[in-house]
Amino acid sequence: MATMTAILLAVVFLASGPNTTDDEPASALSQLEKAEQASSLAATGWQLWQSRNFEDAKEQFSTAVKLDPQLDNGWSGLGWSHFNLGEREDAIKSFERCLKLTPNHGAALNGLGQIFLLTGQLKEAEKHFLRAKNASAAWHGLVRLYLYQEKFDKAAKYLAKLEATGQYNAAELQQFAKTIEAKSLSAEMRRQLAPLQTTSAAEEPDALAIKRADMLQRGWNFFRQGKNRPAELAFRDVLKHDGNNQPATNGLAFSLLNQGKHTEAKPLFESMLENTPNHGGALNGVARCLKESGDTNGAIEAWKKLDEQAGGVTAATHGLAHIYMEQKKYKDALPYLKRLAQANSDDASTMQMLKLATQKTTATE
Repeated sequence: MATMTAILLAVVFLASGPNTTDDEPASALSQLEKAEQASSLAATGWQLWQSRNFEDAKEQFSTAVKLDPQLDNGWSGLGWSHFNLGEREDAIKSFERCLKLTPNHGAALNGLGQIFLLTGQLKEAEKHFLRAKNASAAWHGLVRLYLYQEKFDKAAKYLAKLEATGQYNAAELQQFAKTIEAKSLSAEMRRQLAPLQTTSAAEEPDALAIKRADMLQRGWNFFRQGKNRPAELAFRDVLKHDGNNQPATNGLAFSLLNQGKHTEAKPLFESMLENTPNHGGALNGVARCLKESGDTNGAIEAWKKLDEQAGGVTAATHGLAHIYMEQKKYKDALPYLKRLAQANSDDASTMQMLKLATQKTTATE
């Protein structure tokens, strides 16, 4: 379709002839309008993608690249939409189209790197991540890749870059840092880096491992879209074949919790903490389960542990602020509300709670 569109445009241009200059601006304007419309569609696509609405994002990007096949940003967005929907082969094709237009396109290079990392093709993953020089997500991929290969000095280089951005989960970065410092990859960390699995010296991916990786990705896609029951089934499918898969365990636990099944979710979170005592997601999950069961003191203890180890604004910050406000312990809530307000002063609910906690605390002093 894109080729046919280009041919038709060429025919229209040539048919005008050298003496029909009055028609040329109209032809150029038509092309310009298509490019402008394509850019607008791509912008909408990225908004939908950021809100995890991957199907609608894919539709916007698909239309954009039909209108303007030269739109590299549109091809990149289409690639990421396919990727997040588990459509790996289509994602590769879209990223490759983007790179034909812009060989150093960071997002597309990172996208291919993530796919190769996911499928255990480590040499290809490294090559693409290194080419995506200024993409912080590619640095994250390199840290994971080098840790898996126990190349700790290389992992440290890119971990430092990630920490400088201030955009990544502090608890996860802390785990990476501890592994680098110890210069030893624990069995648990190796499981967390799954599905980085290879079956030969040539680093050919295991077909079953790839299938599980795709199912795991589908599970998280469902989860991010609020489709907790399909997410639950996808995570259970992964665990049926790989009972020690920590990302799947984490996903299953949160899917159950979001369905109100906290009694089923809590043992899963606790099993994760047995292997990784400071696992941020599991600590938050346990805290939420305890709160749901009425054990507010236990929830506070779990959230405090997470808050101490992670720092900054996390799920623990939200949890502690709200639980103290519910208990009318305004003084205890105040420091957490201040941190939330500093991170997002546009949140009307937070600002209202901060105002109330400040007033109540001042009145009792």
